Amino acid sequence: MLKKRNICEYLPLHVVIPFVASLAIGFVSVKAATVVLRPGLLPSQVRVWQKELPSDIRLEGETLAIDLVSLRDLPVSVKILDMSALEIKGTTLENSSYMGRYLFSDGEIPPFALFATEVEEVLLPSGVTAIGEGAFAETPLKRIVFPASLVSVGARAFYLCDMLEEADLSLCSVTAIPEQGFYGCSSLRNIAFPPCVTSLGKEALMKSGVLKLDLSGVSETGDYACASMDNLEEVTLRAGIRLGEGAFFGDGRLGIMAGMPSGSAPLSLALNGIVELGGEIGGEIIGEGAYAGLAAERISLHPSVREVREHAFRNAVNLKTVDVRKLGNAVPGCSPLAFSGVETRNVVLEVAAGEKEVWASAPVWKEFLVSEVSEVSEVTGVDVTIKIRMDSGGVLRINSNHAIDEVTVCRMDGIILAQARPGTQEYVSEPFSGEKIVVRVCFKSCKINRRLLMGKNKLKKFAEMREFKCVLQYPREELIKNGFPYRGSWNESVFGHVAPIVVELGCGKGEYTVGLAKSDETRNYIGVDIKGARMWSGARTVEEEEIGNAAFLRAEIENIDKFFVPGEVDELWITFPDPQMQKTRKRLTSTRFLNLYRNILRDGGIVNLKTDSPFLYEYTRRLVELNGFEVLMDTSDLYGSGLADPVSSIKTFYEQQWLSRGKKIKRLSFRLPHSGELLEPQADDIPKDDYHAMARFNG
Repeated sequence: MLKKRNICEYLPLHVVIPFVASLAIGFVSVKAATVVLRPGLLPSQVRVWQKELPSDIRLEGETLAIDLVSLRDLPVSVKILDMSALEIKGTTLENSSYMGRYLFSDGEIPPFALFATEVEEVLLPSGVTAIGEGAFAETPLKRIVFPASLVSVGARAFYLCDMLEEADLSLCSVTAIPEQGFYGCSSLRNIAFPPCVTSLGKEALMKSGVLKLDLSGVSETGDYACASMDNLEEVTLRAGIRLGEGAFFGDGRLGIMAGMPSGSAPLSLALNGIVELGGEIGGEIIGEGAYAGLAAERISLHPSVREVREHAFRNAVNLKTVDVRKLGNAVPGCSPLAFSGVETRNVVLEVAAGEKEVWASAPVWKEFLVSEVSEVSEVTGVDVTIKIRMDSGGVLRINSNHAIDEVTVCRMDGIILAQARPGTQEYVSEPFSGEKIVVRVCFKSCKINRRLLMGKNKLKKFAEMREFKCVLQYPREELIKNGFPYRGSWNESVFGHVAPIVVELGCGKGEYTVGLAKSDETRNYIGVDIKGARMWSGARTVEEEEIGNAAFLRAEIENIDKFFVPGEVDELWITFPDPQMQKTRKRLTSTRFLNLYRNILRDGGIVNLKTDSPFLYEYTRRLVELNGFEVLMDTSDLYGSGLADPVSSIKTFYEQQWLSRGKKIKRLSFRLPHSGELLEPQADDIPKDDYHAMARFNG
């Protein structure tokens, strides 16, 4: 952290003594002050302002660069500093130095000139060429206009300017954004660079609030240059950019990245929300933790890759496909911990035709579902091109030059196997089985049907899901048209006996639903999740062990009231959901969802939250307290409090992972009444989790 230096270190004694004496003199507040300067006058004028306490200051005339150092002692009353009509002259110090320097150039704002002042708006002279180190650091600066004459910005120039909202450097000639240049500028939403900017220094934008970044002209970044940017959603990279360690580490909202770096430095893209990479992952070495916590379902490795190091893809729990076709038979070395936290036995490894045996016998890679990819078909319409392929594992991939509006996959007898509305130019399915399917691809202006021949699907579990009696899957189109047939009759039609119904929302692999059903045969349990592949494990257990009081529903939680009538459900479990720290409306314990739960729960029905997230736990506690709900259990350390009953002690796979990393499990249970308007609590002051719900990583 920067520390305010004693101005006495840098100014002559005759300037300091009058300032100290002036402290005993009375103060007269004025709103604005305009001063025409001449070299050497500014320090004494600052002492005058310390008595007059102006809010606005306009400087005209001419001043020496070194004189601007005295601005550090502006009174806290000064909020606006207009230097647009000021000319700054270079200085050569003969009998003293400032920060080890004797020479200052024309147009230079010297280091720490306004450091830690209370100035909120600054108008710079049109001839400013350089902004020195820490010049505006730790100020409440909200607005500053950068002149076209600016050619350099010093380290930490705007460090912790947490009120600064915009930085438009697009007309300047700056070639580098320096180390910690805009560090901690949490209100900064927009920043624009000139085409000549080629580098970002260490931690240059770290912890800033920028929403989008265009780095198409930047060739390299320093370590953690864009890390911990909580609002960053979209980045455009120059192809082949060299990223420093942790360059985009912890950018949880970052979902879109166009372009790819030339290498994969440690932690460079770890713990962010990227769901689709802008190209192949390259570099001879994919560094430790480089893509830890990646949210993408598919990655492709560049032919240059020769080694994948420890935890490179740790906890990339959404990963379904790794494409290594371009590597041919050049199998890179891979650490046994490279994919730690990933169930590689469920991840398809796409290899080039004829290379399956090589990869299937290679250490680590052999643990994947090694599959040779065969191109299936290409269809060209009037203005649409569709490329369709199916790998030997039954995964269907559709690419087009237009956004795909809808995809429907049917058996030859017309039974719908899958439906989706991608809204993008790519669709990737779960694996299918059978001899033939029909794929219907719809665009807003055309419809194209294409029959595909398929080989046997080696991943039988997805075929089994469609045969499991305990699993209910209804395409959205059928649900909208005909409704859910068992709505209001779950006990009679699905379970065959009457009992209180308990629903687990976001059941994942289904371990909790199965555990609940086994522990209490007097209730019927239903696990709900949209991810069908995750359910297979729990559903298989129910089928094999003939657990008669457990079932699974593949559905979106937002549509839960379409599957149950009011009062049909007695109790809800919400186990380890994404805390959605940035989006209240997506948070499963928000008032939006509680109102939805009121449509299916009996009056006073129980809601149970089990989570590892301190943020979600505290948010939900505030909501419960604000609305006066009856609390049945509240603990921030379930297993350390002695409150863990047999039901609470059921542990999912991911809960066991988090416990092994020292995470404390929290439980909050309360009754949800039907009456009264629900109030949303204040949550801005709740500390955010230092790890992410979809991509946990413990370095």
